[in-house]
Amino acid sequence: IDGQHRFLCWQKLNEPVVYIIYNGYGFEEARRLNANLKTWSMDDYLRAYLELGVKDYILYNQFREQYKLSHSISLTIVNKKTHLTQEQREEFMDGNLNFDSIAFQEVSKIAGKIQKGREFYLGWQRRCYVSALLRLLKLPEFDYDEYLRKLAYQRDKLYDVTNTAAYLNIIINIYNYHSPAANRISL
Repeated sequence: IDGQHRFLCWQKLNEPVVYIIYNGYGFEEARRLNANLKTWSMDDYLRAYLELGVKDYILYNQFREQYKLSHSISLTIVNKKTHLTQEQREEFMDGNLNFDSIAFQEVSKIAGKIQKGREFYLGWQRRCYVSALLRLLKLPEFDYDEYLRKLAYQRDKLYDVTNTAAYLNIIINIYNYHSPAANRISL
């Protein structure tokens, strides 16, 4: 159930391979064994569920590839949150992702908006930046297209920072620039 790459290496070197066969072991046992031997990455879990043909993970992978987003950002958007929790991460790793075609369509609208910003800001995929946008997108008075219009001529005001609060401040300042008081946003 484990060690396919090691096996291939030893085979190429023409070395003997020591192994133990446990009848009835499968994916779940390999997952538990590997969790104790080597920390699986989110890509490892995704790959395993893809190989098992789990539809929610196949759709999730299509979403992630289409929008070129990290697992952290993709799962945050898929879970309709502003940041990813450890519980959501564990649900993903345990095979409990719920992501159907209806959810795909819903979150694709959000991801599409975020992706539009790539022509104005190279850091459009930064976790804290996306978290700030997700928070603002929940505000009915925040018009994302208006934000992009203003960002187009204020690019130098948007720069990399290390936390969501700083991005919120920057984005709000860009958005509120030359806006009438009635159209300004705040948190």
